[in-house]
Amino acid sequence: MAISTASLDPSARIAIIGGGISGMVAAKTLSELGYHNNYVFEAQSELGGNSSTQAVQLGADTRWADMGVNDYNTKTYLNIYRLICELGAVTAPLDDTTSYSNSDGTVSYTVDGLPNTSLPYPDMSPEAYQQFQQDIEFFWTSVYYVANDPFFEQKTVADYLAQPYNPNNPQPRPYNYGPDFGAYYLLPRVNGMYFAPTAGPQNMPIVLVTHYYVLQEGFNQYGSPNPDRRYFVGGTRQLVDRIQDWLLNDYDLYATDRNSDEQQGLGKFMLGEQVTVSGGGPAGYHVNWTSATSGATNTVGPFASVILAVHADAAYQCLSQLNSQDQPNLPAVLQNLSGYQYEACTAYIHTDARVLPADVNAWRSFNIHIYEYPGAYPYSTPYTISYLENRHQNDALNLSYRLEPYSPQFFTTLNPPVDLLPRYILQSPTGQPAIKTFYHNVATMDTIGLQRELAQLQEAGALNGIYFTGGYTLGVGLHEECWISANHAARRAVGISVPATHATYGSAHPDKDAPTDHAPHYLRHALRAR
Repeated sequence: MAISTASLDPSARIAIIGGGISGMVAAKTLSELGYHNNYVFEAQSELGGNSSTQAVQLGADTRWADMGVNDYNTKTYLNIYRLICELGAVTAPLDDTTSYSNSDGTVSYTVDGLPNTSLPYPDMSPEAYQQFQQDIEFFWTSVYYVANDPFFEQKTVADYLAQPYNPNNPQPRPYNYGPDFGAYYLLPRVNGMYFAPTAGPQNMPIVLVTHYYVLQEGFNQYGSPNPDRRYFVGGTRQLVDRIQDWLLNDYDLYATDRNSDEQQGLGKFMLGEQVTVSGGGPAGYHVNWTSATSGATNTVGPFASVILAVHADAAYQCLSQLNSQDQPNLPAVLQNLSGYQYEACTAYIHTDARVLPADVNAWRSFNIHIYEYPGAYPYSTPYTISYLENRHQNDALNLSYRLEPYSPQFFTTLNPPVDLLPRYILQSPTGQPAIKTFYHNVATMDTIGLQRELAQLQEAGALNGIYFTGGYTLGVGLHEECWISANHAARRAVGISVPATHATYGSAHPDKDAPTDHAPHYLRHALRAR
């Protein structure tokens, strides 16, 4: 149980460090709970985190592309979908198709919404092809059960390929994959997920992989995937801008400390500075930073609560000024924060078709690269995926583009498997190359345990008024998971008890067989609404 369920006074000030989706949702939740004196501190010059939309010149036209987060599933992103509808963000159906290919085109096939695929490689025998089809169909119908069965919590992707079933559960049934399924389907696809580490997909936790399939791609226990995947018309930036406008309007209408804020130089959004947290106890917390331009030291506060909505390593640095004598649980929290792993990925918007299948007829919205490697599994395969933006943005359903059938095709690639030719990298209208580097937490076999521990520390009020949210705190950091984590952090910050089990993966119940009983609370809720 939380140490207190007493709510803060509604006039209390609350600091939110981090202006990505998690931080912005936390701020909105606080305002909806009646706590309008909340302030967002963001190290970058703009809000949004990994929601990054870039306009590019494509011949005589100006097009746009999302370099980070770029779509969602209405059937499982229940809270994000409600937010989109509330704020009037414009979305449209994307073209949900996928290709798989290697560099020289000797392996190339497509998956267009059904288990049926084209022939992966020319000399594949009819027997091998039939096995491959059966493997994919088994996978599609078993993902939901794997995601919700604690038997698989300590299993890697490689473990799952060797035994894709729990002998003590009736679903999924006992089954053995053929040799092509891992090499040409599952491993390349997992390697195209943003949370895949450079060490390769084979060592990732299968539970987090299958949770991604359920939430993002609509895999369920009823057969073929049935998602409603949509993209943001004009880019995810429009959603960020709408949340920002909502928060500014709320601050202008309802904040009660605006005179004091002006005296401190404090605004609703404090952008462009790296901050730390100090203080605590009855005097409250303060937020501090050294100006990058003047070198002056700045301190604002006090704040009754602080929500850290930044990466785990940045949260660690934010807490560096706290005193462990005043915060006896600080070492345990810092130890937890140091356990999450992050890796960089670089996105390019370009027209270099070498990253797509050699056969142009196989080009799809999502294009998965199959690495060539020796042995049973890849030894080092950086995360990579290429989007054909004209299909992802469904130009075929967009009248303005249908009237221009020769509109150039362009791509967004994360960590290209080949060096892109500079002349093919598109530029913004101001002449800047469309390149951006992101940092994201990756999924390791420690991730689930760390998330569960952090939720328990927060439930126990470990840092007396400091709470955590962000992509690393729940699942793999999909926007729906960020919303849930941020909502929980905001509630805890004002004294509302949120049990740790609401934010972590469920524990085993030996007396029950049904995998759905073991699903995380948020995932059970999402799946019931299907």
